[in-house]
Amino acid sequence: MLYGRFGRLDEAENFIKNEIEKPSIVPWMSLLGSCRKHHDVERSERIAGHIISLNPKDPSTYVLSGNIYGAAKQYNKQEKIRKEIKGKNIIKEPGMS
Repeated sequence: MLYGRFGRLDEAENFIKNEIEKPSIVPWMSLLGSCRKHHDVERSERIAGHIISLNPKDPSTYVLSGNIYGAAKQYNKQEKIRKEIKGKNIIKEPGMS
């Protein structure tokens, strides 16, 4: 999603909603990543909610949302995400390099 990478988040969101017949989770995740890059917390909340409705057990959405809140210094919301992960028994596999 080049729109999102260049900070054109409105256009990216409209493209996903209107131009893709039945968007999968992939373009939504890309837009969520762009929200993080461009510090758009409000949009990220809306997009994360949509992604979670499509795939509620995917830990990456929760982790990315928590990171967005952390970067915005909204630590109470970040902690709420962490509790939600634990409450739903969602397991994030540790990263490896």
